[in-house]
Formats: sequence, C-alpha cells, structure tokens
Amino acid sequence: MMNYIKSECYRVVHTKTFYIVMAVLSGLVLLMNTVNSISGHLIPDFRYDTFRFSLNSFTSFIMLMLAMGAVVSSLLFIDDRKNGALEQAVAYGISREKIFIGKCITAFGFSLVILLEVLIVYVGSAFILLRNPEWQPLKEMLLGIAAALPSAAGSLIFTLTLGSLYKKETPIILWWSVVFCIIPMVLALIGLQVEAVAEIASWMPYNYFNREVRVTYSDYQCLWDTAAGMAKCLISGGIGMGVFTVFGWWKLRRQEF
Repeated sequence: MMNYIKSECYRVVHTKTFYIVMAVLSGLVLLMNTVNSISGHLIPDFRYDTFRFSLNSFTSFIMLMLAMGAVVSSLLFIDDRKNGALEQAVAYGISREKIFIGKCITAFGFSLVILLEVLIVYVGSAFILLRNPEWQPLKEMLLGIAAALPSAAGSLIFTLTLGSLYKKETPIILWWSVVFCIIPMVLALIGLQVEAVAEIASWMPYNYFNREVRVTYSDYQCLWDTAAGMAKCLISGGIGMGVFTVFGWWKLRRQEF
C-alpha cells in the first residue's frame, strides 16, 4: 500500500490540477478581502472591511468544509475510473482494499495541505488588509474547522467511493446531495412529528451546522464552544468516516471493471 500511496503522491504533485485548485481557492479569499478593503477606503461608513466580518463569513457557513472535501477529492482523485488507471492498478496485482485505503489517505493528506495554504492566505490577507484584527473571530473559525474536519473527511471518502463507481460527474453530485443534504432535511421534517427521528436528525452535520451555529457581528452561539457540542461534531464525523469507509471498501470489492 505504501508504494501505491507514493505513486499517488507523485501523480498529484506532478499535475497542474493540484496547484490550480490551491491558486483558485487562495485567489478567491484574497479577492474577497481586497474588495472589502478597497470598499472601506472608498465608501463612507462601510462596515464590512473588518477582520471579524471576513472570518465570520466562513465560520457562519462551516458546511462549506464538507462541500470542499467533495470538490477537492473530485478534482484530484476520481479520474482513475475515467482513464483506466484503477483497472490497471487492480490488474497489476494491488488489492482493491489497499487501493481504496491508500487513495483515502492520500486525498486527506493533500486536502489538509490545500486547507492550510488557503487558511494562511485567508487569515494573513485579512490581518494585513482589514481593520481591527482580533483573536475571537480567529478562534471561532479554527474551532469550527476542527469540528467540521471529521465530517469533511467523511464527505471526501464518500466522494471517492462514488468516483470509483461512476465515470460521470452528474450521479456523483446527485448522490452526494442526497446523502449530505436531502436526507438530513427530510429526517428533520419527519422529526417535527417523531421524537426518535428528530434525535437521529440532530446528529447529522447538515442539521447541526445549520441549526446550532449562529454567528453575528457581535455574538457567537456555536455548538463547538461547549465540550458536549464539540464531542457531538467529532463523534458524528467519526461515525460518518467509519460508515463511508466500510461502504466504499464493500462497493469496491464488488465492483466489476
């Protein structure tokens, strides 16, 4: 498996996509902070050229972490099904289990690299360009990232599984949306009438990140600020990682190439 991981790392490092993804994401956050800074100098009483507003924009929508986990894995790691590399690896004698686990480890590692690089640009540009840098917005954003990281890893693993099953992007997008958005919404609606279903729905990332995270300019009400809330995020994300890993391992074993 180590040889497969090394080959995947070599492939990613020597492709343009990895650097394009980092450049695009970093460019977007830098552009946002630059536009806010320029607007603050040109528009009287402009209130959004602050360090707090910039970081709160991400913290209030932490579900982006799950979406970005899916996007990064899609762009960097699921072309194997299209170009025949997955079939070649199996034919070469590498077990499907090792291929899947190796791909998950590699994808998670490179995703962390991209996340770290984008965070440096995001926070650094906000600190330099915007007014009133302070600790609390940064603390809340970092805690939110830590809380969402296991769920984002689960999203990444599930997307890799879908990529091994489908050659086209449309079914991947549809199945991801069903599992991470539609099913949690439906269960939350049923939970309004059935208490047991409400308890299950409350442990799904889409629901607790949208319902238990409230970020305003002057106040934070985030579930990760309490030990119980952070534990809920980590346990739920860990369960998701385990379920999607087992599902991916099972589907890849049954997959015909």
